[in-house]
Amino acid sequence: MKSIYTQTVHDSATGKSLTLHAWIKSKRKHSKKLFIELIDSKGTVQCVIDKDENPETFAVASKTT
Repeated sequence: MKSIYTQTVHDSATGKSLTLHAWIKSKRKHSKKLFIELIDSKGTVQCVIDKDENPETFAVASKTT
């Protein structure tokens, strides 16, 4: 899988697996959703992880700092 910058992520990436080399700018939980904002030298991207749709990813992402 090729690594990409945040500025190259578009709506067409929804539901796909991506490899981003970025830092966590912010993270928050709201009910069964986890919102993680990633930042790199080119911009930012928001990831939304739904606990019901992907419980394994939600559990791992919840432990990130």
